[in-house]
Amino acid sequence: MVLNKVYNFTKGSENKGSMTLKGNEKKAELYFYGDIISDVIRQCNMATLDDKCPKDIREFFADLDDSAELDVYINSGGGMVYAGLAIYNIIKRHSGKVTVYVDSLAASIASVIAFSVSSIRLFKTLYSKSDIYFTPLS
Repeated sequence: MVLNKVYNFTKGSENKGSMTLKGNEKKAELYFYGDIISDVIRQCNMATLDDKCPKDIREFFADLDDSAELDVYINSGGGMVYAGLAIYNIIKRHSGKVTVYVDSLAASIASVIAFSVSSIRLFKTLYSKSDIYFTPLS
């Protein structure tokens, strides 16, 4: 069975973005290529197409077999800490193999999400290697 489900985010008749679950029943992909936001920001339509909130991730996992392999791709400057911690825990509860690929940057709470799995892959870019940053404000 091929899995290709699109989640559309709308307000009235206006399209506010989408998220695609791709793969098959044994493997899927999840992309964090924007900010980590709260569910409220998504509901108020103050987010970009690539931003992710905990509700997005819950809906993603609802259609995914619990033993399926998951590849998570991250290129994010981070975002809201409590939303990121919820996403971290949602991913952590998945019993299938999860691999994170840091395509360029995993900063702030995105770096915490990256460490929710046992396997992280960093890539070299033209100028430098991928980076993971977390420096809390003090």
